[in-house]
Amino acid sequence: MRPPWIFLASCAVVGGAAVASGPTGQEFAYPFLGFACVAAMVASIALNRPRAPGPMHAFAVATALFATGDLIRAVGIAASQHVVDGLFLAAYPFLIAGLMLLAKRASLGTAIDAGIIGASLFVLSWTFLSDHLHGGHGDALVATAFPVLDLLILVFVVRYLGSGHGITRQAVLGLGGVVALVIGDLSYSGHLANSVGGVAPTQLFWLVMYALWGASALDRQRGPGRRLPALPAASASVRAALLVAAVLLATFALAFEQHHDRVGQLVVFAGASVISLLALARMWEMHLSNLRLLERQRQVVAEREQTASLLEATLDATAEGLIVTDRDGVIVAANARAAATWRISHARLIGSRIGEPARPSYLEACDPRASIDAILAKPESESFDVLELTDGRTVERFSSPQLLRGDVVGRVWSYRDVTERRRAEAAQRRSERRLSETLENVRLVAASIDARGIVTFANDFLLELTGWTREEVVGHDWFDRFDDDAGVRADYFRCMAEGEIRPHFESVIRTRAGALRTIRWSSTFQSGEDGDVASIVTIGEDVTERRDAEAELRRREEHFRSLIEHGTDVICVLAADGTSLYESPSVERVLGWSPGELLGSTNFDLHHPEDADRAAAFFAGILAGEPGAPIESRLRHRDGTWRLVETVGHLREQDGEPVVVLNYRDLTERRDLEEKLLHAGKLEAVGRLAGGVAHDFNNLLTAIGGYAEFLLASLDEDDERRADAVEIARAADRASALTRQLLAFSSRQVLRPEVLDAVEVVGELQNLLSQLLGAGVRLTTEGEDDCLVEADRGQVEQVITNLVVNARDAMPGGGDVTIAVSRTDDDGSWVDICVTDTGTGIDEATIEHIFEPFFTTKGKDEGTGLGLATVYGIVAQSGGTATVASELGVGTTFRVRLPLSLAAVAPDVVPDAPCASRGAETILLVEDEDMIRSLVRDVLTRSGYTVLDAPSGDAALELLGASEATIDLLVTDVVMPGMSGPALAELVVGERPDVRVLFMSGYTNEPEAVGGSPDSAFIAKPFAPQALVAKIRDVLETVRV
Repeated sequence: MRPPWIFLASCAVVGGAAVASGPTGQEFAYPFLGFACVAAMVASIALNRPRAPGPMHAFAVATALFATGDLIRAVGIAASQHVVDGLFLAAYPFLIAGLMLLAKRASLGTAIDAGIIGASLFVLSWTFLSDHLHGGHGDALVATAFPVLDLLILVFVVRYLGSGHGITRQAVLGLGGVVALVIGDLSYSGHLANSVGGVAPTQLFWLVMYALWGASALDRQRGPGRRLPALPAASASVRAALLVAAVLLATFALAFEQHHDRVGQLVVFAGASVISLLALARMWEMHLSNLRLLERQRQVVAEREQTASLLEATLDATAEGLIVTDRDGVIVAANARAAATWRISHARLIGSRIGEPARPSYLEACDPRASIDAILAKPESESFDVLELTDGRTVERFSSPQLLRGDVVGRVWSYRDVTERRRAEAAQRRSERRLSETLENVRLVAASIDARGIVTFANDFLLELTGWTREEVVGHDWFDRFDDDAGVRADYFRCMAEGEIRPHFESVIRTRAGALRTIRWSSTFQSGEDGDVASIVTIGEDVTERRDAEAELRRREEHFRSLIEHGTDVICVLAADGTSLYESPSVERVLGWSPGELLGSTNFDLHHPEDADRAAAFFAGILAGEPGAPIESRLRHRDGTWRLVETVGHLREQDGEPVVVLNYRDLTERRDLEEKLLHAGKLEAVGRLAGGVAHDFNNLLTAIGGYAEFLLASLDEDDERRADAVEIARAADRASALTRQLLAFSSRQVLRPEVLDAVEVVGELQNLLSQLLGAGVRLTTEGEDDCLVEADRGQVEQVITNLVVNARDAMPGGGDVTIAVSRTDDDGSWVDICVTDTGTGIDEATIEHIFEPFFTTKGKDEGTGLGLATVYGIVAQSGGTATVASELGVGTTFRVRLPLSLAAVAPDVVPDAPCASRGAETILLVEDEDMIRSLVRDVLTRSGYTVLDAPSGDAALELLGASEATIDLLVTDVVMPGMSGPALAELVVGERPDVRVLFMSGYTNEPEAVGGSPDSAFIAKPFAPQALVAKIRDVLETVRV
């Protein structure tokens, strides 16, 4: 609920409780509600809720005086009635002052009037109180004073309502409280019944007064409210009567006070004097006001005369004829244009009845009396008609009622000669009709669009092109129908607002089927009567097919241009004399020259001298129209090198002159690659040959090594022949290392990393390297202790050998080669092997490619380009790096850096006698080499195994089928004539799943069948007998998964 209604509800509860509780409760209810009302007013002042805080202060003081009087009466103080009446009378000046301030008539006269009333009420209150105190007739006077004061308050309430203020809820509540006060005062003075239903009206209405005033103070309604008509200002006679009444009141009070004490007389005399002085001031102020009023009236008269003059001049300056008539149609005013329109003098026009002057003949037929009478019969309506005069003029007539304070007092007639406008409109219509007929008969799009974007005209071709009907286009938004692009719509309205448009432009419109058509428009503005842009008239040509064809042509041009500019082949156009007319961008990639550098030059200048004659003959043949086969020739690169190209040519015509279009491609890299591939093929063949030799050699070494161990086992430790047998075994080991190198060259070698002392490896190679270097080159080695690396010995030896041979080739006249081994890096975690020569050195361009495969600076038959590439690959596979540093004329250093190994070097092991790993299982042995098969059979038989041997896979299968013995292990060679070892193993295991397999091979890489089966193993040839026996025992004892 809102605060006013909460306050009213609370007051209703308190008032109801007071009435129910009897006289005592009623007496104390007045001051309670009174002070509650004061609190509401103070709170309202603090919150600045009322619109007039000044009056609210006065109302709060008046309410406080009323509440104080009620409180004194309720407590029953002796002689309290006199004080209560005095407080009540003292409240009225503040109440009246608040009403006067509320009217917002802040002037000197208002202030003096408030002073006179306040002083008069003060004197009256003093007189009544004095009479009470002296036991006179004050009670009767008080009973008369309250209604008089209430009447005065009602006068000011009426003045407030007539001051033009709006009637708001706050005002209604406050004025309702004043009415309740007046009714309560009448009851208090004895002018109403003493009680109503047991409750005194005074009590009831004063309670209502407090409730309404408190609710009004708390109301927060905003807005002017409903306004009442303002009352006229008080006349001078009324104000004079007020002054006389005030003086008479003061005289009455002075005469009445003569019966009392000296002090009372002085107080009343002083009050009367103040009233008299204020009355004189008020009379003087009224005199000054009258003077100001007279001056204002003179100003108003002058302003009205000036306004009338300006109005008359304005009316005469208007382009329309204006006539003003009274309600009966009598002309009371007219401007000069009206007299000129009807060709009647202004004097004859004024005073006559409209339509009644001596009318010329041109008015008789077109303006009958009946039409004017019909218009005058409806005084509150407006009218409009067109008069076609007999002299050919056309006049538009408009009339409207003239109102004065809401009443019709006459009529205003307006006449406009529109003859020329109508003629222009007719001519425009004829022109538009001819234009429309023209546009309907051309195969062009034509339309007219107004400033709002609405189509006002569309020709048949536009409708035919888009598939819409005329009813669906004309009168509808152009952009909704043909182009829903928000940007295009915004651009159109911007052009209309600025009055600027592109006369020629292209845009896309959408057909009913959703297809897009490209239109080239020619547009112009069409202005309205006011000169502003009214519409756009536009004619367009459908250029969709043309633009599509142009776009396709551009696409093809860009496609072929892209092919030419990004192709690897070079395209050039030569004039008949060989001058370059065009060079494609790819010429820079092939020959290093930019196209601009070659334009205007002779193409023959770039040919190799040995190819010049052949190229000229080829060019001449093309000019002669002979179909020429492609030729190969050499062209000079910008860097001076020669590029091998293949060229084809065609004869064309350009600007009426014959030209030759040449297309040539660079074959240099392809030919180099072909030679490298041929060389690599040769190397591959050599590698395969080396692998085959190594394989057969491993078979021989297996037999040599095996029988050497048998020989060692049969000799005593002190037998002098034992040393010879040991040398045979060592020779077999060294030969085995040689086969590993052959297999590495043929890419059939598996790395066998081991911990090596790099200084020791270099020392063992020193004799071999010295022989490679020859007598003209001196070899020096340097080394530190504990330079251990983990790598394949053969690979490390190959790296060192390749680097030393490369150093030798860089010193054809001899020099020094130094091999230095050292630990490096801050923490010594790397081992460097540096090979330094004093040769010719290497330039920067060569260093950039020196480790690339097939890259060589040697002659055609002097190098493969694989040596340093092999070095780089081996070092990288071992986790190291290879770098080179060189200075021309000083020498070159190749640095191989390998990780330091923290493990110890394994000691050399002298072959011992075969171990005593024995067994009793049955083994199927398959080996095509009789010598190897015999050796393995003897080794296994001596170790306690039962051996079934076969020379091939087919023989092994026959043996397996004929034997009922349990086969525990299949030992087979991998590569055999006919059936291979893995194929045999698959068949055997398929027939007997419990058989395990051990593969043997002279190639050191395992077959794929081993990696995929947990029951298969592999041993590389050559192997020692004890190694074979140990491997077999390991395979047999491995637990199946």
